[in-house]
Amino acid sequence: FPVTISIIQTTKSVPPRLYQYHITQVSKWLYKRFAVCYTHSMRVAHASDLHSNLLVLKDVDKTNIDAFILTGDFFPNITRGNVQTEINFQTDWFKKKRETIFRALGNKPVITVDGNHDFISLGDMLKHYAYAGEVHQISEHGIVEFGGLKWVGHGYIPWIEGEWRGELRTPEMMQVVDKVWDHGNADILVTHTAPAGIS
Repeated sequence: FPVTISIIQTTKSVPPRLYQYHITQVSKWLYKRFAVCYTHSMRVAHASDLHSNLLVLKDVDKTNIDAFILTGDFFPNITRGNVQTEINFQTDWFKKKRETIFRALGNKPVITVDGNHDFISLGDMLKHYAYAGEVHQISEHGIVEFGGLKWVGHGYIPWIEGEWRGELRTPEMMQVVDKVWDHGNADILVTHTAPAGIS
């Protein structure tokens, strides 16, 4: 069974928080009920729904983590889903904040999945502007291998009003979920929205 990392939602009344996890991979079952048990430890700092609040990342003790997991809604917004305006605004914001972002991440590996408020990809921007740490982008298109673990996931959300990136109705969401699991056994699931039954 995969270890699951899911989004921890924040609201405007609650400041974004950064959560640190100690991931321990437990047992994998083989046929005939024999189990191969092993552990794999990794310390990660997980943040989601920062909406441009970089102070949360700056406060992380980089000497105490192996990687950042950033699960979407990293960028600020200026409209309610005007795609081209948002792309331009978020690109300009990233360019202005690039050095601050790079310092806040401290050259640590970054595992990203985009959120519904992200009209550009954080992973793409980090790579394009030569962030010194490893960058791994999670999507439904394949498995990412990092730290001896297999990571899968997606950045889609259930339909709201069609204003935001990645809103899907239930049938389309199920196709994405099926595509994620079609890649085979994974150790960690990373999503922007909490998977059904996990909160």
